[in-house]
Amino acid sequence: DGQFEVLRRDHSKNGTLAWSKWLKSKYGSNDALRKAWNNSSIVFDNVTVPANYYEKYNRQNSSSLFSPQTEQPDRDYEEYRQERTWRIKEYLIKSIKDEFNKPMLGITWLMGGALGKSCKPLLESKVIDIIVTQPTYQNRRPGMPNGSTNPFESFHAHNKLWVLEMDLRSWLRETYANEIGSMKIGTPLSPDEFRSVNRKLTGDFLTAGNGWWYFDISSNAFANPEIMQEIKTSIDTFIDVQQKHSAFRPDVAIVTSSNTPHSARMTINRFRNNLSWLLGYQGNAIAASGVPYDSYFFDDLIATTHGDRYKVYVFLNAVELTSAQREFIEKKLKRGGKAIVWLYAPGYLNGKSPNDASVVSAVTGINVNMELEPKEFEVYPVQSQHPLSEGLLPRQGYGDIFRLTQGADTMKAINVSRFTVNDPQSEVIARYAFDDAPAIAVKKFPNWTSVYVTASSGLSPELLNNIAKQAGAYRLCPPNMVQSSMNGSFLSIHAIKSGNITFSLPYQARVTDVHSKKEIPVKMQKFNIYLKAGESRWFNIKAD
Repeated sequence: DGQFEVLRRDHSKNGTLAWSKWLKSKYGSNDALRKAWNNSSIVFDNVTVPANYYEKYNRQNSSSLFSPQTEQPDRDYEEYRQERTWRIKEYLIKSIKDEFNKPMLGITWLMGGALGKSCKPLLESKVIDIIVTQPTYQNRRPGMPNGSTNPFESFHAHNKLWVLEMDLRSWLRETYANEIGSMKIGTPLSPDEFRSVNRKLTGDFLTAGNGWWYFDISSNAFANPEIMQEIKTSIDTFIDVQQKHSAFRPDVAIVTSSNTPHSARMTINRFRNNLSWLLGYQGNAIAASGVPYDSYFFDDLIATTHGDRYKVYVFLNAVELTSAQREFIEKKLKRGGKAIVWLYAPGYLNGKSPNDASVVSAVTGINVNMELEPKEFEVYPVQSQHPLSEGLLPRQGYGDIFRLTQGADTMKAINVSRFTVNDPQSEVIARYAFDDAPAIAVKKFPNWTSVYVTASSGLSPELLNNIAKQAGAYRLCPPNMVQSSMNGSFLSIHAIKSGNITFSLPYQARVTDVHSKKEIPVKMQKFNIYLKAGESRWFNIKAD
């Protein structure tokens, strides 16, 4: 774990020279460097590698993000560090390809997914073809959501394939050989559990047109006829689904900013940023919302021909916006009855100081305040007749729920700087438990609706489902019942709760269970099935 990644800052002579050379390529002139760093005495020849204070940064006067006004050297070094990581991988892959001089695929790992890593060098690479990630251990277990908001659409646009490494253990050969350890590592402990975990994890990748491979990491973990039959059926299903045309496109777009990792301060154990860590759990909530979605890096969304045709846009981490991105939002998205959902700090780093929230207010259309001192972010819904309040649960956001699973020190480290709503023209639908400050608000404009979720990773499945309903976006099923993913010919669902669930199709179609081969009765584009918590089901969909 953690191999092929430059985790520490290199203060050596050669490391400093390489850093200076990179700065020259970025800024071009000493004047440009002085302006960006707000330092009149700096020149390329005397730059030093900035010291990294990790979790010992000044938490009372700084956010979890490096400030462009006071910490641009840190932002630049993070960009440089992550770019250099990709360049090392490129160098190794290119050397092998050049030596063998025949068609080959360049494959490497992306630990932690795309939300916490700078992926622009990867997407621009001419030699890296495939990236591999592993699913989160604990969330492999049956009944646990393991959804993804990684920008698959962007990877497809750049001809990159995303592969999931299924390094599952099993009851045949377990790593820890005890119940707690097995749960921690997400080990399937029976054939039924293996089927549940396998279909849940690979279903997302199958529907998105990605791939996966099986890695017997603990030797003979797959040496069971039921496991081998499940693997064979999964492969056969993948081949079948990839041969079918899918014209279906969801009405919801999840938007990620590719430059945000440059500003992410390592706040936990010297290798994690609390905001980036929490975003992974936000993905679980979105996947459990019952609302199908596409996922993009922002610039790739702008580049598509249909980037402005979605009904709902969810901005996960747009903490800094370029002028082109701001223009796209203002001219293309704030119109046509669209709903835009903003998470945490959209445009925050475009402000003039670390406690300036003016750009956040301008982007969202909702006036907000900003507090640098980290606070807990438990959020509860208020009594309201607003349609977005329907069915909201006491704790809003998987980010807060995840925080509660950590030890006391980590719980404190996860706390982040806080934004609160201060706009009498908006309607507050949730507040912070800490002091009753407004945490989630909605504001209706003549041509669009703004929904601002100020808490880090605080968008719940119920709220997103309600937003989609009010925007007229397609919804597959009620929220917080299943983790789901679908395309026009295939549907994968994993039950979070037991119960009868009604699924709505985007068009009249025939639905067949992939494994039992039984056709599911469909009436008026809907079908109902009973699911037991932890059960995974795959369905073929054929339009009538």
